[in-house]
This record gives sequence, structure tokens and C-alpha cells, in this order.
Amino acid sequence: MKKFTLLLVIALSIGIVSAQNQRIGNGNKIHPKVKTGIALNKKSSNQSHYSKTKANYFSENFDGTTFPPTGWTTQVLLTAKTWKAGNAYYSDINPSDVKSAICPYSLPSETQNEWLKTPSITGTSSATNLFLKFWAGFSYDYLPSGGAGNPGATLICKISTDGGTTWTELWDADDTPAFTDWLWREVAIDLSAYKAAPFMLAWQVSGADGDLMGLDDIKIVNVSANDCGVTLITTPKTQCSLTNQEQVTIEVKNYGTESLSDIPVNYIMNNGTVVTDTIPGPLDSAETVSFTFDTKVDASTTDVLDSIIAFTTLAVDGDLTNDTSSFHYFMNLEPKTAPYNNTFDTYADMLGMAVVDANADGSSWGIADSIGVDQSAAAYYYYNSSNAGDDWLFSTCIDLAAGVYDLDFMQQIASSEYPEKLEVKIGTSNTAAGMTINVLAPTVIEDTVFTLSHNTVTIATAGTYYVGFHVVSDADMYALFIDNLNIAISSSINENETENQINVYPNPAKESINIESTDKVVSVKIMNVMGQLVEAGMPNSTMFKVNTSNLNSGVYFVQIQTAKGTIVKKINISE
Repeated sequence: MKKFTLLLVIALSIGIVSAQNQRIGNGNKIHPKVKTGIALNKKSSNQSHYSKTKANYFSENFDGTTFPPTGWTTQVLLTAKTWKAGNAYYSDINPSDVKSAICPYSLPSETQNEWLKTPSITGTSSATNLFLKFWAGFSYDYLPSGGAGNPGATLICKISTDGGTTWTELWDADDTPAFTDWLWREVAIDLSAYKAAPFMLAWQVSGADGDLMGLDDIKIVNVSANDCGVTLITTPKTQCSLTNQEQVTIEVKNYGTESLSDIPVNYIMNNGTVVTDTIPGPLDSAETVSFTFDTKVDASTTDVLDSIIAFTTLAVDGDLTNDTSSFHYFMNLEPKTAPYNNTFDTYADMLGMAVVDANADGSSWGIADSIGVDQSAAAYYYYNSSNAGDDWLFSTCIDLAAGVYDLDFMQQIASSEYPEKLEVKIGTSNTAAGMTINVLAPTVIEDTVFTLSHNTVTIATAGTYYVGFHVVSDADMYALFIDNLNIAISSSINENETENQINVYPNPAKESINIESTDKVVSVKIMNVMGQLVEAGMPNSTMFKVNTSNLNSGVYFVQIQTAKGTIVKKINISE
């Protein structure tokens, strides 16, 4: 049977996830495109280092207020299942901009023949190497070749030189080699044979019971023989314990038609001095290479946002608009302390987290809105149809003293037909090898509503630690959700260590809580899950009441100090 779609609206991205195609109730398949790394990379449209621009003969990104765009036309067979502009609901599948052109999938009885046509394109005769480039989004499974559709639908790109009377096929998604999941793919087609005459382009969705089709970022450009640029800055990344000797690593792509050697590459940190190095090459056409600079950067200042801009300066570069990858932000984080809480709802929650796709199958952890407790954001793992799970989600660094801790989180799976398996560990580094303390042995999870996973772990030596969630589910399961991670000193153990009997009730509470102790309580503090003090007092009594009517519902920690020591009790406030 087909698994029904999870509506995953990406809030903050932390890892690499490629969600498999599933349908949703409104007749569209949808999947999030998750960016890589908490360190953000943004392609800048303002190339401050250069002024030369490429020859761009035609472009369209469907971000305008009308659809189809001015001069474009559509040929419609199924009114409800034809081309339209993607609104905010679809924006997460867009590879670069706010909107995309999308065509929803149809039922097996609804055969599509939906066309989206450009206006006439002229003025390209002076181009040396005329290329059409566009992003196409589709699923292999629901192409005719994929076999999951009945009969399946495909996306075809065509060209006409007689005003749209006859069309010649340029590209067919059905000819794409088999791949897993719904993906955006960049397509490049040589149009040099058509540059002398006016022509039109069209994208046709043809067939029945296919998948959602997407189209975006269309360009007709003159591809230069020599052209390269920085596509990504991969390190440094936001994490704890960055030093004053951090490596700067970038990825450089050869966009041109000729092989390149001795490529000058540069970076600037925090608008400082330009650092230059050279990639010896050769770098073949369309090839991408990872490169690490010899000169390192000082990233040791904690909780300060640093930035790096990287760019190439090839002397014979034919297109200087794609040379720069800019606004790579990262931070050296100060470790958190217990009690620690992560709801996966804010940018601060994401800082320092890391994802490791250990089996390198493209299916791993991500963060999405509206799937957590009370429709909040949550962490999720999405399955791979061929590979068992071997994927880690690591917390940020947390300073823990020696002692016993409660480690609690909420867990849920997508379907009882597809149980998941999870283990949880703690370690001194956010790597699989660094996870040396067992918290939760590999456990089958079958809860289809959020359920508390309560765990106790002993920390023998004070230090900086990370929590690791490790999915070890069988292949072709579905999805696992994690929310509301809490780490706090274990109240039951500390109570025994102080040889003191303290009761806090009722729990859950509403208007107030009662505290009873065999020894006088010197002070009491109530903290929220962020460690912020919300109530405090010095009762100097063995029995007293604390007003909680002004507290919002949620989890709180009551720190109670007596002559024999201090303990922490966890309580819930309900409305």
C-alpha cells in the first residue's frame, strides 16, 4: 500500500533529508527540500567584487503576481490538475525562489496533457554556446518507467521554430536514470542549433497517476568556455569548541565547457583581509571539487556570529556572476547546562545540532513545522525504501556534572504498520564513535501518538557531552518524530543522596503546589525548561504552599535546598 504524505513545512534546517513521494489529501504529492548545515549559505545577487555580467537571453522564476507570466500561455485539459503557481504551501519544494510552476498529479482515470509555453524567444544568434537551463522536480517512481503510476505521467520539454505549430522533443523526465525519492534536478540542454531563428519552448505533463511536477529558474544563457565559481562553503560550521585554527573548506564547480587548471580561490572572514590560494586542477567541465585553504581562521570567540565570503578570480572567466558564495554564518557555542530543554521550535534550539547520514543513502534527520507536540516543530527521520536506518541526530554540547540525570523526550511514529527502532546515547563528541554512554538500548517504537520516553543515565565524570539519537529502523519503514528533549538532575536519586524525604504535590498542579520535608527548607526556586527563574522564596519551614497560578502550562523544575543539600523535582503545570 502507499503511505500517506506527511505535510512537512521546513522551519529550520539542520541536515540532509530527501523525503519519498507520498500523496496528501488535497491531491498533491509534496516533499520538503532540506538545506544542509546550520551554517547558512546564501547565494548573493550583489557580486561586489565584480561588474562583468553574462549574456542572459531569457529567464523566468515564476515569482511574479500573475500566472502564467506575461507572454506565456497554457494548454489545459484538466482544469484542476494543470499548471499553476506554487503558493506558500508549495514553497518548500522550490530550489531557489519564492514560487514555482507546479502541476498536481491526477488520478488513474484522469489523463493529463497540460502545456506551459514561453513567448517567442529571439536575439540569441550572437551566442557562442547557447544553453537552456532549468530545475525540474519529479518522482522517478511515478514516471511511466517507474511503474508505481497507472500508467504514470512524465514531464517533457519541447521546442518549436514555427510559432508553436510543430514541436520537437528536447528532454523527457522518463529517460532519467532511476533514482529514489521526489527530487529537484537541474537540467541543461544545448540549444546552439536553434540560436539563429526565433523559437518557443514548452513543458508538457503527459499521462495519468503520476506525481507532482515542478518547474523553476528557467534560463537561456551563453555558456562560456572558461567559467567557474564557489558553490558552497562547508567549514567552519556552528558547533562547540571551535578554535583559533579552523579550516576553511569550499566547493568549486567548473560551469564552462573546457577543463580548468590553476584556479585562484579566495575568502574573506568578517570583512577582513582577502586570503588567496590556488586549486591546481585539472577541473573538468561540470565537475565539482572540495578545497581546503592553507590559511586558517580564528573562530574561538563564543556566541559571536562570524561570516565568510568565498569567490574565484579566474582571469579568463566568461561569467563573473556565479563566482561568489557568500554569507556563510557560523558560531562557536558556549555549552548549555542542565536543566536543558530543546523543543526544536526556534533558531536557538537548532544551534550546535548536527546530523550524520552514516549509511550515506540521502534519508536522514530533519526539522519540520506542525508535526510535533501541539502542532509545534519537531525533529523527524524519514525512511529509505532500500536501506535500513543508520542515522544520527546530535544535540548541541551540554556541560554535565557527575551525577544521575533524567533524560526525557516525546516520541511518535507515522503508522502502526511501519514500526521504527531507536537507540539513544551520550558521548563527549558528536560522532558515532564518541557515543559511549548508553541511555536507551535499540527499542522498537510503535506509538502513533506522542508518548513520553523517560530514561535515567549516570554521568561518572563532569564534562561536556552530546546526546545522540540513532535510528536503526528496518528498510522501507516510514517516519519517526522526536520532540521536547529534557535533561535534568534526577530528583529521585538526589533525594536518596541527601537522605532527605521531600514530597511535592499535586503533580500535575494548577493553582499551587505543596512542599513537605523532614528538614527545614532554606530556599525554593522554580525554573522553566530554559533554566530561567520564575518563582523563588525562603520559607524556613518543613511544610508550605507555593502559588503557581501565574505560571503557564508546561514543565518546570523545583529546586529545594535544605541543610543536607539540594534536590530538584520536576513538575507539570496544567491549565
